Amino acid sequence: MQSASAAADARHLCSVVYRSRAVSALSDFDLYRLVQTAQARNETESITGLMLYDDGRFYQWLEGPVDNVARIMRLIRTDRRHTDIEILSDKPTASRQFGDW
Repeated sequence: MQSASAAADARHLCSVVYRSRAVSALSDFDLYRLVQTAQARNETESITGLMLYDDGRFYQWLEGPVDNVARIMRLIRTDRRHTDIEILSDKPTASRQFGDW
């Protein structure tokens, strides 16, 4: 049975998918540091999702509480490691696709 707070959280989840272009190529170590920092921040913010980096392009799917995803997206928009951010999807969602990630 789902708790009242979990049910309330589920009513306020959103999902954002975007792509962007890296300003310069990232080394394996740069990507490792990026992922480590993002994982720690995302855990604190109750954000789950998926990030891909291929041939200088980022693709990311974020999901979590609406306010938290908005806060993370504001940080992402000001990150100087990438440019040309294009929102592919931004919508409410009833459940997480990456809840265990």
